[in-house]
Amino acid sequence: MINNINSCILFKECTVYEELKSLKYEIRRYNKNSYILEEGDIIKSLGIIISGNAKIVKYDEEGDENLIGLLQVGELFAEVFVINKNPLYINVIALNDVEVLFIDYNSLLTNKPLTRNLLEIIAEKNLTLNQRINHMSKHNIREKILSFLYSFKTKNISINMDRNELANYLGIDRSALSRELSNMKSEKIIDYYKNDFRLL
Repeated sequence: MINNINSCILFKECTVYEELKSLKYEIRRYNKNSYILEEGDIIKSLGIIISGNAKIVKYDEEGDENLIGLLQVGELFAEVFVINKNPLYINVIALNDVEVLFIDYNSLLTNKPLTRNLLEIIAEKNLTLNQRINHMSKHNIREKILSFLYSFKTKNISINMDRNELANYLGIDRSALSRELSNMKSEKIIDYYKNDFRLL
């Protein structure tokens, strides 16, 4: 399963097996809907998805779930909380059976190539966060949807979110999202089938 993370940017221009020899790490397995990390945890290791998928969520005061992001094989998570040593204010939940590689942060700091790659990942995630803020700052639902779709820089787009998750991501009501998508399709602005979209 370790071979699955060759695409992880943390190991860019590195050999996973060779780098792991110098690191303190462990592999953990989680069943579907299990908490991988939970709000309030204080962690010392960053995680990489080896197999399966997970979601990052935040619950509001009423217990409603707000989607922060989705994690696929090779994706790194929780690195910011490891670095700043603050308790988690998010939850990471398995969407199916998941395997996670946890790498001790202090041991990673002794590896210069991996430390450099980690900084690159943090910078890229900061850019992604700014993009989401840009989507959510638009004045209406249509502008938010188009901002999101245009960010892919291609006319044919496949997204890995269902309608509830997309609505949470854009900060809008699910029924309002579905209604506006239908309107945009009728007006021949976009076409879509399930999670596949096309800008017309």
